[in-house]
Amino acid sequence: TYDLDDWPVHSEGARNALDDMKSTHRAVPLPAYDVHDQLIPPASYRQQLQGALVEIHFDLSHSAFK
Repeated sequence: TYDLDDWPVHSEGARNALDDMKSTHRAVPLPAYDVHDQLIPPASYRQQLQGALVEIHFDLSHSAFK
């Protein structure tokens, strides 16, 4: 997981929304790699992936407990 205190945001509104989620959510960033198959750190995603065409495959699982 990724500490939400260090999650990169680019507006005050996004920071406020993120602060509201800290106690109820956890971030697990999708791994991203550059053209040399080197892992890109999440803090660099915007800089290195902006304008890129990407293909994402994922499974989503959700459970509700009462």
